[in-house]
Amino acid sequence: RIVSLAAKGVFLTVVPVAVIIVLFGKTILGLFGPGFIIAYVPLVILLTGQVLNALTGLVGSLMTMTGYERQTAWIIGTGAGTNIALNAVLIPLLGIIGASIATASTTVLWNVAMLIFVRRRLGINPTIFSIKR
Repeated sequence: RIVSLAAKGVFLTVVPVAVIIVLFGKTILGLFGPGFIIAYVPLVILLTGQVLNALTGLVGSLMTMTGYERQTAWIIGTGAGTNIALNAVLIPLLGIIGASIATASTTVLWNVAMLIFVRRRLGINPTIFSIKR
């Protein structure tokens, strides 16, 4: 229950920030100069990955706190390798949008992998969906 409440706290912090960035992202990026506005779509893609990341809860921390550091490192390392491979394919095709798709996708994938591990090994649902009220 405590882990789920922590996940809820993270999620409730991430969502308002995400909404502000989606609504005012172009304006915020424009403060750095007009050339930065083109980063809005990649920013929203990366932001989507982070919102989905927040939905999975604090799975990486939970794994390392319960003695599964090696498994955590393996999952993140595999995710990093996948990210590099996807970037090698998607950047030439889609540029900065391809890079953001690759990064957001691998962030979601490694968090889902850790979530599955935590559910199976520890029997804990650390997501915000396990909260009854």
